[in-house]
Amino acid sequence: MTDSTEHPQTPDRTTANQVQTLRQRQRLSQRQLAERLSELGAPFTQAAVARLESGRTRNLSISDLFALAAALNVAPVHLLANSFDQNDVPIVGQTKLSPRHARDWIRGHRPLPDSDEHAYAEQVAAEEHDIYRTLPALYLLKAWISDLEEATTAGDLAYGEHALNVIQEQVQRLQRDLQLQPQLWQQRAAIAHRKNRHTRHQQGR
Repeated sequence: MTDSTEHPQTPDRTTANQVQTLRQRQRLSQRQLAERLSELGAPFTQAAVARLESGRTRNLSISDLFALAAALNVAPVHLLANSFDQNDVPIVGQTKLSPRHARDWIRGHRPLPDSDEHAYAEQVAAEEHDIYRTLPALYLLKAWISDLEEATTAGDLAYGEHALNVIQEQVQRLQRDLQLQPQLWQQRAAIAHRKNRHTRHQQGR
């Protein structure tokens, strides 16, 4: 890896490091990765891959991020969240997150520290907003499942048991909410069915 004193850690640098790590894990040369990218319709040269990995590429585009993830058979979140090096992830200013917290933030499961949790939960796609408003326990459940995974990885039995207890409480709350709103769920199922039929009809044209 490139010396971090030469190239300060930034989100772009984090992604470049993950690209290099995955390329080497998959035993691909820089030229082979460039060929994969070009085959996917993202023209890259071996020199461009080398510039990226050495830290000489600034402001990596979203298009290139998606292309690199596709070529390396990985979800973009893992390139962004330092999943394969496990160093803290620079977000903005002095804010850094652990890889797990960064993945949760990117996936919409957990806000940044000291941010407005309510506002974060509100800024989602319309269908997610509706379901979280109807089933708030579902939003909490995602965060606590991540906490349980983290506790298990760290061998923290006490916190793992606490997280499991909270998860069980949220599941019970979800069950109660579902039982109280059968008519709502029948309506949602009908809407989803109509959308699926429309999509299949459009694809069949």
